[in-house]
Amino acid sequence: MDNRIYLIVADETEEFNNALRYVCKAATANGTHIGILYVMPDAGFQNWGNLEARIKQDRRNDAEKFLQSVAERIVAINGMTPTLYVGEGKPAEAVIKAIQDNPNISNLFLGGSSKTGGPGPLITYFCCGKGISKLPVPLTVIPDHLKLSDKSGDI
Repeated sequence: MDNRIYLIVADETEEFNNALRYVCKAATANGTHIGILYVMPDAGFQNWGNLEARIKQDRRNDAEKFLQSVAERIVAINGMTPTLYVGEGKPAEAVIKAIQDNPNISNLFLGGSSKTGGPGPLITYFCCGKGISKLPVPLTVIPDHLKLSDKSGDI
């Protein structure tokens, strides 16, 4: 296995679950690692001192629990232990920062929605907005209508 990492942005949507299955298959086929990024939104508090710190810590704990559950699913699918990343703030900026901070990230994978409301804010930003010029790696969008399963069934 080489040092390349396929990065996927995690959330609790159906699109993410479908894209996760795709990334697991692609990583297995290409001998790469998987990285999972969860982005915590800004708390919106300022000058609240200890309260803000506590809320941030609670959000971080929740993010780490979620990432750990996703990591367990990846291990169950293909036996790989992924690298976990937690970002903060605006999702697009957190994605770019994660990629810039780790030169082994070679591709970004996002799950796209075909439902009304558009494909999703990250896809819109990176494909139709200013984000394409800031993205230093290829982007793969996994449409939600591609139904994939792992060897033991759906995850």
